[in-house]
Amino acid sequence: MLKKKRLFYHDKESMVELDNFIKSNVLGAKHFRYFKNRPYSVLENHVYTSFYFQSNQLVGYGHLDVEGENLYAGIIVSDTEVGKNIGTEILIDLIQNSIKSLYCTVDILNLRSYNMLIRNGFRIVELKDTYYIMIYEK
Repeated sequence: MLKKKRLFYHDKESMVELDNFIKSNVLGAKHFRYFKNRPYSVLENHVYTSFYFQSNQLVGYGHLDVEGENLYAGIIVSDTEVGKNIGTEILIDLIQNSIKSLYCTVDILNLRSYNMLIRNGFRIVELKDTYYIMIYEK
């Protein structure tokens, strides 16, 4: 069971920890491009944002963010912890903290994440050039 810590933009220490986590997880950051073109200040508008720890080690990050009228989930798992159901635990937490249908984008080549989403009730609603837009309907 993961321990979670809510993340808030005004907590500068957490922002440094988030930046270091994303930069140190090269494989995960390849598919999690959320902050590539956004400043960390977007966290101020998130509905929900958390770090996830296992044995006091940061192993994941997840958020819920409104884009237009849709609520989107974002997840990144530590490169060393992929395949250990951490992404699934984070996803379940995000689903439980969402108040409406939840969207997610996933790269077509990211089969591990795609399969996790399918197993947890998501379905494809749109196909783009390199990714799917998927939905979990509440």
